[in-house]
Amino acid sequence: MGDDERAIRDLVDRWIIATKAGDTDAVLELIADDALFMVRSGMFGKEAFRAGSESLRDRTIEGSAEIREIHVEGN
Repeated sequence: MGDDERAIRDLVDRWIIATKAGDTDAVLELIADDALFMVRSGMFGKEAFRAGSESLRDRTIEGSAEIREIHVEGN
């Protein structure tokens, strides 16, 4: 496994751990300021993600991720 693939897998692991812990600030640190999330209803950015996460603060969130394939190109 290359360094880039390991970095991607580590980021996903940190995201899941922070989400389960309810640590919105830690998750936000993993998101670029210009990131866009694409969902069926449209797109939203980091600030909308923050607002949505804050509205769920009193709830327990469980999740998991299964990375099936990573292909890194470029420098």
